[in-house]
Amino acid sequence: MLPPDAGRDVIETTARLLREGQIVAIKGIGGIHLACDAGNDAAVSRLRSRKQRYAKALALMAADIAMIKSYARISPAEAALLQDRAAPIVVLQAAGKRLAADIAPGQVTLGFMLPYTPLHHLLMQALDAPIVLTSGNRSEEPQVIRNADARARLTDIADCFLLHDRDIVNRLDNSVVRVADGQARLLRRARGYAPQPLRLPKGFDERISLLAMGGELKNSFCLVKEGRAIVSQHMGNLGEPATFADYRQALQLYQALYDVSPAIIAIDAHPDYLCSQLGKRRADENNLELVRVQHHHAHIASCMAEHGRELTSPRVLGIALDGLGYGENGELWGGRVSACGLFWQQASGPFSACAPAGRQ
Repeated sequence: MLPPDAGRDVIETTARLLREGQIVAIKGIGGIHLACDAGNDAAVSRLRSRKQRYAKALALMAADIAMIKSYARISPAEAALLQDRAAPIVVLQAAGKRLAADIAPGQVTLGFMLPYTPLHHLLMQALDAPIVLTSGNRSEEPQVIRNADARARLTDIADCFLLHDRDIVNRLDNSVVRVADGQARLLRRARGYAPQPLRLPKGFDERISLLAMGGELKNSFCLVKEGRAIVSQHMGNLGEPATFADYRQALQLYQALYDVSPAIIAIDAHPDYLCSQLGKRRADENNLELVRVQHHHAHIASCMAEHGRELTSPRVLGIALDGLGYGENGELWGGRVSACGLFWQQASGPFSACAPAGRQ
């Protein structure tokens, strides 16, 4: 907690500690974050070292649009996203005043967000420069959400803590968005966007209930009910035991919230993925239909659904170059170029059809 001399004005004390180069753990509504002065090279480098996050860009929070404009270019579309009720991190072109070099090493962009809780608003009103606001965890671990866990797991990262007594039931990272070709593109769907249901394209049978378990890395799962996809928030890498435990808990929460009892479970074709093994176990135990989906095809299919392609629409040429995927004959593929067409067969049929045009 804050030191004994904090007095009643914890906001002013926290602002002072940040200005002095301290790292502060701050509890929000979806998790606990780690904050420091974004212009302090020593503080940012110390945060990276303690958090064991050596390369990825760090998120920034500013008091308002005017403050952000001192450090980045903002288009009208980007300004609208920053001020949207979802309050995502928006990736912007860096320009203007200098921030700490370790904020985004080797990049020409910065990820900014505006305050989205009363606590953040009060804190940023007491500061005249941006702060780093990154997830409260070590790299690859899930974000801390409980006060006791914060004291146990973040004591060697944070110098002090600003906590409150409201429990966080569902862990939610910050969403990340950027504008490309005039359109907002979600890079990470989390707080503010998940779990808002997405209407699936024409042709999906509204009677079908389905659970798609997702992949092993940067996981999110999906429930399908009444022609809508309910996509979870970003879960992370399931090889980390704490993240996998969080994943299982979120599965139970979502199924209870949306009253979904899936008739079909879809899993990644890789037999060693923890989520695939869990999905197969659930299907076997409950006598449900199990569908194995090739990894790269799942990426292409999701892109088709995003763009409203109907199940009976002509095939598309899809290119997925995201890395490791289990191939059709047990090989490991680094990517795939495929002629894809979607269709649905409820009884013992494939979720979709995809003929390979080549692979690498």
